[in-house]
Amino acid sequence: MSFDDLREHSPLLASRRAMHWADGIDKIVGAIAEVVTGTPQVVSPPPTASPMPSHPPVALDALVLLLLKSGRMVYSESLDVESRADGMDITLKCNDASDAALIHELSRSSSERVIAVFDTTVVIGRVSDARIKRSGSQQTGIVQIKSEPSHSNLMEMSFAGISPDKLAELRARRILLNEQLPGHQTGSQFDFINHSLLDQFVAGFDTPLKATDSPIPKLYERLSGNPALFVAVARLASVMMLSLSNTVELILRLDLRLEGEQLHVDFAGQRTKKFMNVDPPIIEVKGTLDLEKFVV
Repeated sequence: MSFDDLREHSPLLASRRAMHWADGIDKIVGAIAEVVTGTPQVVSPPPTASPMPSHPPVALDALVLLLLKSGRMVYSESLDVESRADGMDITLKCNDASDAALIHELSRSSSERVIAVFDTTVVIGRVSDARIKRSGSQQTGIVQIKSEPSHSNLMEMSFAGISPDKLAELRARRILLNEQLPGHQTGSQFDFINHSLLDQFVAGFDTPLKATDSPIPKLYERLSGNPALFVAVARLASVMMLSLSNTVELILRLDLRLEGEQLHVDFAGQRTKKFMNVDPPIIEVKGTLDLEKFVV
């Protein structure tokens, strides 16, 4: 049927424009606009929404952990770390406003103690410099920490027949596996006092940090949504506690592996050498920390 035949039999239908949906909505809209305006129209599809910018991925092996005097534990990605005998120089990435706020907070806290951890190196001291350095559109944070004597008591004591090295092993198991001493067996006051004293010896006497519990469960509450980040931060926090609770002098091995909500721990650390002719003791801890009950 020709256009003239259609117009003769149905004038109304002859004035319509036929289109197939298979041609796509853009062509259909363009054809309608052409009929209305009398000129060919090109209708561009609306721009697709660009994805929300994501936070730059964090290089987990470049993380630095900071413990502020307030007790707040923060982590940040470093660009460069230089450890010295008298402290540590850190260049931090400023990915967002929170990183810049951390630098400003450190610059106002020069009189307060801060602890910095990178890999297996721990520095305790005061911030001698904290500032933001800008280069074009990029900015970094420069932090310098001057170390101070930790005043740890190197003359450790035994308690109730338990040697200092065994107490240190119990301390390591508390830090890494959240193991606490079993409750005292009787209700006597003497037994309660002995149990409390033993708990203090396990936590550590006259040390910069006391191992009253493990830092790992609280970190899991905060970071369980990012398992890789949790493991990296938990390792740094464990290094800090093991070092500053006078548990070990050197970290020889610290492997943390998360399977589901089970954290598998494999640790070896060297105690402080006390005698020239005797090798320093090695503490080893292997076990699994169940984190299921700490899920928020």
